[in-house]
Amino acid sequence: MNPMAMQQVVGSVPRQAQIPDLAELADQREDAGIRHQEITYNRQDGPVYVGQQPTDLLKAASETKSLGWKNYNFITFYNHRTRKTIQFIRKGEDHWYAEDLIGQDWNGYVWMAYTDSRHVLDVIRLFFEEGGWQDVLDWKMAGVRGHYER
Repeated sequence: MNPMAMQQVVGSVPRQAQIPDLAELADQREDAGIRHQEITYNRQDGPVYVGQQPTDLLKAASETKSLGWKNYNFITFYNHRTRKTIQFIRKGEDHWYAEDLIGQDWNGYVWMAYTDSRHVLDVIRLFFEEGGWQDVLDWKMAGVRGHYER
């Protein structure tokens, strides 16, 4: 089943911004000006699961770029300082589904968007910088009912 079939779109908010091209983020060294936060990730790529591991920007970009799309998969990042969570599901080679959980305690609603690999890496970089990562994608508010297939 398509994830969109399990979501009830309850609003739309355009949230886009112009940001530098960062398609080669995983090949670059972490900028010394980026502050270190307590960010962890977990990842599912088919049968391989990685649970709650600390990460830095370079590792986050590398793990995201290597995520497959033919099996059940996701990668989630959690900032323990800001209590923000973002999740990405790779739907194809350059096609992603993104979720930003609404509220500190999940209430059944998410900001969701479909995007490409370049924008996923842009969001991750800004998430680590605690910058305007919410402004990168065209998010829509959705209510998620039950579990949905990816």
